Amino acid sequence: MITIEKITEIVAKTANTPIEQILGKSRKREFVQPRFVAMKLAKEFTKDSLVKIGNYFGGRDHTTTIHAIQTINDYIDIRANQPMESELYFTAKDNLHKYLLANNGISQSVIFTPHQVPTC
Repeated sequence: MITIEKITEIVAKTANTPIEQILGKSRKREFVQPRFVAMKLAKEFTKDSLVKIGNYFGGRDHTTTIHAIQTINDYIDIRANQPMESELYFTAKDNLHKYLLANNGISQSVIFTPHQVPTC
């Protein structure tokens, strides 16, 4: 079973951002984007409520979690025009899958590599 903590660790490593900054109060884009990605992945991969996810990420309201998920969904929808905004999500998701496979005995290593974004 995957936890919010492990998802945040994987996103932090993928984004090369300290976990403390992802969980912190900063509104700088360099910290908000990994935070939003971690929130969306937490909702996708855990059964945790929006309230619990928001609380983990610095005591944020559940509506912040909804906003984070919608923001990342919007980036994915317009990926062809803004590939950099969605790249972190897809790379982190790939790394999360690798972690899950490694913990199920299918793979022995988790390699963090950039996701290839298709170009138009």
